[in-house]
Amino acid sequence: MYRWLDDLDGGARQMQAKTIIPLAVSSTRRMPEFPEVPTLKGLGYQELAATTWFGFAAPAGLPADITLRMNEEIGRASMLRR
Repeated sequence: MYRWLDDLDGGARQMQAKTIIPLAVSSTRRMPEFPEVPTLKGLGYQELAATTWFGFAAPAGLPADITLRMNEEIGRASMLRR
C-alpha cells in the first residue's frame, strides 16, 4: 500500500487522474464524485462505517526495526489525551 487517505481532499485529484485506485469508501453512502466506488457496507462489512479516520504509510521494504518503532510510537501517541 503506497497511500492511505483520510478524506476526499487528500486524494480526489489522484483518484480522478487514476494514479490511485480507491477500493471502498467508509461512509454510509457512495460519494457523488465517485459513484463507482462501493461502500464498505456494500462489500459486506455491515457494522463498519466511519466518516473521519487517519492512517500512516511507509515505503515498501522499510526495515523491521523502523516499522516496529513507528508502530510503538504511533500506538503510544494514539493513547494520549487531548
